[in-house]
Amino acid sequence: MDLSRHKNVNIGFFVIDYSAAGGVERVTANLMSQFLVNGIQNLYLLSLKSGIGKPSMNYPENSELKIFDKNNTGKKFFADELIAYLKQKDIKHLIFQADNMTIALEVLRGAKAAGCKAYPQYHGSPYAYLRKYSEANKPNLEKVLFAKITYPFKKKKIKKFIQNSEEGVFCVSHGSADEMKFIFKNDENIAKKLKVVRNPIILNGTVSAKEKLITLVSRLENKHKNAFLAVKAWALIANKFPDWKLVILGDGSLRQKMENFCKEQNINNVDFPGFVSNVDEILARSAVSLNVSNCEGFPMGVAEAIVQKNVMVITDSDGGAKDMVIHGKTGLVSPKNDAEKLAANIEKVILNENLRNDLAENAFQRLENMAANDNFHTWTKILFKN
Repeated sequence: MDLSRHKNVNIGFFVIDYSAAGGVERVTANLMSQFLVNGIQNLYLLSLKSGIGKPSMNYPENSELKIFDKNNTGKKFFADELIAYLKQKDIKHLIFQADNMTIALEVLRGAKAAGCKAYPQYHGSPYAYLRKYSEANKPNLEKVLFAKITYPFKKKKIKKFIQNSEEGVFCVSHGSADEMKFIFKNDENIAKKLKVVRNPIILNGTVSAKEKLITLVSRLENKHKNAFLAVKAWALIANKFPDWKLVILGDGSLRQKMENFCKEQNINNVDFPGFVSNVDEILARSAVSLNVSNCEGFPMGVAEAIVQKNVMVITDSDGGAKDMVIHGKTGLVSPKNDAEKLAANIEKVILNENLRNDLAENAFQRLENMAANDNFHTWTKILFKN
């Protein structure tokens, strides 16, 4: 596609918190950078709030930033301000994070009123939105029961979101799209609106000798991430493999609790570096990577570990992890929140180097096939189809 006639089009990118250090923000920053290097320079970064007051990702420096809730008051209704800004800047296209239904509906309302085409990018799992999960360090039964009561109301909200998305809903994984289709299995009009545009995959693995390292790259939180499960499983087998080490790359509210648990269990072969800038370097040296999330849109941590030829040992996750990890073919999968079965799968790949290598290579080849669908050019076809 010849992009020269579109180079002066104003394009907006909306995230809930541009200062966060998650996959959504990284993907958005990368996509904006791809537009910039391909000659489209009128880029606008729109953020509902700014939790830490500065970006954690490398957004293009020349993009204009607009924050709607500068004081972080918890605002969710801002359509009038959005309308005014979109009109003032003459923004024609808006790609936006659509994981929070209330905020997504507000963005859709504002964009439509401003005459701006809106493209909701759904990074989540509808199953996760409709229900709560028990967690590794607490049963969470009250929230699980409450989710059952609110299920029909939330389902109605998702349906409204899809119906109001005139350009379609762009899921980042087939897993998430399939969940949407299953929830509304008798509605062909909804199924037609669901499209899959995966996050950009960069196959830039580093050649490095593998060490006896097991890595977890994650925010250390209960909600969705269920990070405590990793140390709970490792505690069951850590003493059997003193020459192997679990390295937990990330930070969050569970970190101190996880560290205390390891001390109480006398686990010495575990390390908590926190957030680090050289994640790829550590992944290149590790042999095994974990993902224990209850749900993911399209987990970039999994993709990045596969690029570095790590074998993936994960728990069954709603959303998009299943796009990449198929039990027994491209990794090993254990049931949600089952520390014993997760530990058994970790032990299995520790003891069998050939299995590690075969699963890692199969996963890389599967990811390589996915990466053949160029993310940037897919988006330009969507935006500039006319």
